Amino acid sequence: MFRTISGNKKLIGLVIVTMILILSSFKKSFKPTLDSYKQQIEVEEKLLLTKGALSKIKTLKSEVNLLNNQVGALDRTPQEVQQQLLSFANKIPNINIVNVNEIHYAQNSLFKIYTHQIDLEGSYQDLLKGLYDFERDFNISRIVSFSFNNKKKNGVVLKNQRLNIIFQNYEKNK
Repeated sequence: MFRTISGNKKLIGLVIVTMILILSSFKKSFKPTLDSYKQQIEVEEKLLLTKGALSKIKTLKSEVNLLNNQVGALDRTPQEVQQQLLSFANKIPNINIVNVNEIHYAQNSLFKIYTHQIDLEGSYQDLLKGLYDFERDFNISRIVSFSFNNKKKNGVVLKNQRLNIIFQNYEKNK
């Protein structure tokens, strides 16, 4: 039967059979292998993202702990904080404590917030130096606001001025 077919037709038939074998082997073997290789690359990329996310979570947790310590999330009662605030204010030279307001308490879903307010009197330079000392050295509570009040008599600014400072402490809700 193959003797009657010419060599060119046999070659064409052989090429067609070879192409069919190549296509079927590609479909059955090579295509799933290439697909699994692509999937492996995608999974490895996702794994790298996951590793990065874990390090980011650790970094965020450490930053939150650092911020808690910085904003005054310490284990002190509000009364202790106020006593230390008054003690620190008494150590500042040429400044008098004029008024200390009651401790204001507020709460939200995450924190308990304690607010302390103190009025100081002295010269502008002494009050400014005292404010700087509070900001730099008083680590128990944080300054959230301050205001200078000029006292005038007959249109002339007096030497002694007042400084109102508001401090806040934060405590995590348990």
